[in-house]
Amino acid sequence: MKNTSKFIGIIVLAAVIGFTMTGCQDTTNSDENKNENKDENKDFNGYVDINPYMDVNINTELTAVYNGTETVTLTYQWKKDDGNVGTNSKTFTPRQAGSYTITISAAGYNSITSRVVIINDPELSSLNGIIRITPGIGGIGTKLTAEYSGTETVKYQWKKNGVNVGTNSPEYTTTEAGDYNVIVSAEGYNNKISFTAFITASYIPPEDKPVADRWWKWIDPGSTATLDYSVADDGVCTITVGGTAQPNDETDNWGSWKAMAGYAYTNKAKSYEYTFEAWTQSGSRELHFGYYEDNDEDIHLTETRSITSTRTLYTISVSALPRSGENAIRLQCADQTGTFYVKIVSITER
Repeated sequence: MKNTSKFIGIIVLAAVIGFTMTGCQDTTNSDENKNENKDENKDFNGYVDINPYMDVNINTELTAVYNGTETVTLTYQWKKDDGNVGTNSKTFTPRQAGSYTITISAAGYNSITSRVVIINDPELSSLNGIIRITPGIGGIGTKLTAEYSGTETVKYQWKKNGVNVGTNSPEYTTTEAGDYNVIVSAEGYNNKISFTAFITASYIPPEDKPVADRWWKWIDPGSTATLDYSVADDGVCTITVGGTAQPNDETDNWGSWKAMAGYAYTNKAKSYEYTFEAWTQSGSRELHFGYYEDNDEDIHLTETRSITSTRTLYTISVSALPRSGENAIRLQCADQTGTFYVKIVSITER
C-alpha cells in the first residue's frame, strides 16, 4: 500500500543566467527562454514507480508504472547510480547491482522521478540490520539522522529525488525540498535503502492545521470503490463510500484497503492511545483502523470495531510505532458502501 504523501515535496529551483546580446541575435532558443518555458510547464497529476521494488535481483525485468490520467506521450529514462542507462522504454532489465530510478517526461510537463530501487547481486550477502531516517517529514533546514541497527560497519550515501547528495555521514541537513533516502553499504554486501523522508518548502505540522486539513483520502487507481468526505465545524468527518464494494479475496488480501480515509498527526512516541467517536448513517459496519509498526518492512497492523447508528466512544491502544515524523490513523473503507461518521477526540502518548 502506497502512502499518498509520496509527492508532497516540491523542488524549488532558482537560476540566474547571464548573456550578452550581439547585433540582432535571435534569442528564441536562448537558455533564458528555455528556463521561462520550463516555468510554464505543468506538473504531472500522478507519480511514477518501479515494479517490483523490494528484494529484486539482477536480471529481473523492471517496469515503470505511472498512475496519472494525462493523455500524453511519455518519455522514459532509466538511471543507475545517477548515470543514464537503458533506452526509451517503460521496461528495463538490470544486469548489474546498484540503485536504479526511472524518470518520466512529456512535452509541456515537469519531469518526475520514482523512488530508488536497490538491485541485489545474489552472490553477495545481505546486511543484517535495518536503516531508518528520522524525522520522516519536515521543512527545509531539517537535520535528518540515519540509524543503522546492524553489526556491520557501513558507509552512508544520501539521495534527494534519487540523486546523490551529502557525504559519508549518518546526518544530513536539508537545503532543498524533495524526497530523501539514505543508502548504507559495506564491502561484500548488497546495499540497503531507507524509507523516504519528505521535505517540503514550508512544512506545517498536522497539529498546527485546522481539523479539516488533517483529514485526507486515498483511492487506488484500480479500485472499484469511491470515497468522499467532508469535515464539519465540530470536527465530525462524514465519509461516504460508493461504487462497488471491494472486499478482500484470495488474490488480493488488501482489497478492502483500496479506498481509505486518514487523520494525520506527528508521531513522537512508541505507544499511543486513540480515542474517537464513530457511528453509521444506518445499519452496522466493520471499521478497520490501521497504523505502522517499527519494523524492517511497512507492516500494516489493524484493529477492528463494529459500529452502528448509535454514536459511541471507542479507544484503541497501540505500541511499536515507526520513526518520528508524520503518521496517520488510517480507516479502511472499500469493503462496504454507505455513509458513516468519525470524530477524533484525542491522540495521547502513553
